[in-house]
Amino acid sequence: MTLASTGTYYIGITGIVLSTSSRYLSIDDISLSVSTLSLKDHQTDYGIKLYPNPVPSGTAFYVDAGQFEGHKVNLSITDILGKTIYSTTTQFDAYKIAIQPKSSFGSGVYFVHFDQDGRTVNKRLIIQ
Repeated sequence: MTLASTGTYYIGITGIVLSTSSRYLSIDDISLSVSTLSLKDHQTDYGIKLYPNPVPSGTAFYVDAGQFEGHKVNLSITDILGKTIYSTTTQFDAYKIAIQPKSSFGSGVYFVHFDQDGRTVNKRLIIQ
C-alpha cells in the first residue's frame, strides 16, 4: 500500500495468534494518521540563517539577520513539544548577531521563531 503524504487510513487485522493454545484475537479497526511536519512549506525565510547548525550544547549560535536587519525582532526557542524555553526581544542592528541563552539546552531538535511586525520565520536548530 502506498500512503499519501497526509491523511487518515483504516487498517483491519484479524487472526493474530496469541499462544499455541489456539486462542485468537480479532482486531476490527486500527486508525493510522500520517502527517508531515515541515517548516519549509509556504514560508518566506527573509534571508535568516542560523549557524553553526548543529550547535554544541551551551555555546552560542549566530543569526544572519537577512531582511530583519535594522529592526526589533521577537525571538523565541521552543522544544519539539512546543514548550517555549527561551524568549527575548532583540534589535538586529548588525547583519550577524550571537544568541547565547543563559542556560544550556539538552541535545535535541528545537525551533527558533522570529517575529517582526507580522513577518514570521521559523528555523530548526539542532543542539548536540
